[in-house]
Amino acid sequence: GVGDLLLSERVNKEPHQPVYKLTYIVPDAEPVKARSDRHSASFNYRVGRHELLRDFQNNAAELNRVDRVINEVKSNKDLEITEFTVTGYASPEGNFESNRALSDRRANSFADYLSSTHGVARDRFRVSGLGEDWNGLKEAVEKSSLADKNEIIRVINNVSNPDARDAELKKLSGGQTYRSLLDIYYPPLRRTDYTIAYTVRAFSVEEAKGVIKTNPKLLSLNEMFLVAQTYAPASSEFKEVFDIATRLYPDEPIAILNSAAADIEGGNNRAAIDRLNRIESDPRAWNNLGVAYVRLGDTAKAKEYFQRAALRGDEDAKHNLEELGKTMEN
Repeated sequence: GVGDLLLSERVNKEPHQPVYKLTYIVPDAEPVKARSDRHSASFNYRVGRHELLRDFQNNAAELNRVDRVINEVKSNKDLEITEFTVTGYASPEGNFESNRALSDRRANSFADYLSSTHGVARDRFRVSGLGEDWNGLKEAVEKSSLADKNEIIRVINNVSNPDARDAELKKLSGGQTYRSLLDIYYPPLRRTDYTIAYTVRAFSVEEAKGVIKTNPKLLSLNEMFLVAQTYAPASSEFKEVFDIATRLYPDEPIAILNSAAADIEGGNNRAAIDRLNRIESDPRAWNNLGVAYVRLGDTAKAKEYFQRAALRGDEDAKHNLEELGKTMEN
């Protein structure tokens, strides 16, 4: 009857409820997970000497600290140490060339210590002495409140012969500035940086769920993604996995793209757009940008992104463009 006709007309006018598809990209598995940790140690030496003496000044405490760092890596059965890089630096007073040679000998003494104490083959080490650390001095002075700050930096920048800089620096404030440099700013520059490189074994999803809480940098992006898949898409655990991924891989487009998708799932469309704007030139980001804009009610911008992505063959974007079209007809 007449009533049926009106009913069917009314049903047809129900607005279309769109379902927009978000893009997630499964990151490639890392065939070898290579990682490295960088540390710095400051030892005391007798003037002009390179022997590393445990019972000299603060060396015992500093060597104990080094031992703790290395034992932690060594005792972790998931890791295998592949290389040590040791780089020695000197403070700038005295002769440039002899400081370079001295920093080299000191770096080698430290490498000898690591090799004999921790049983790491000496050919696993790459050792260099870089000598006077003028860059380090410049950074420290720039942050300081020294009265002659600009003068010191001018000397470092303009006097090209490093050995001639000392005489210039000694002239400042009747020698007072140089004494401050010697007492306060030079000692931290005499240091040894060391980097431990290692490979990490692959983890099962169950193992990775534990590792992401304790030491997430041991995971690949792929392992993190598989952990996320065990949680519901709008859950806080799901979102947290992608937040960890972008913190550890801040410049990795796939990490940015996936964490933005997780933001959109959780209704944080503005945050998603901020993230995606960093990789706006990457066509893989366009579909998710479209979804974020449509959720914010900016259909014009959403349509533009969906169209750009669809032209590049993005299936999710083609679907989303159709959904947007049906919604706009109503």
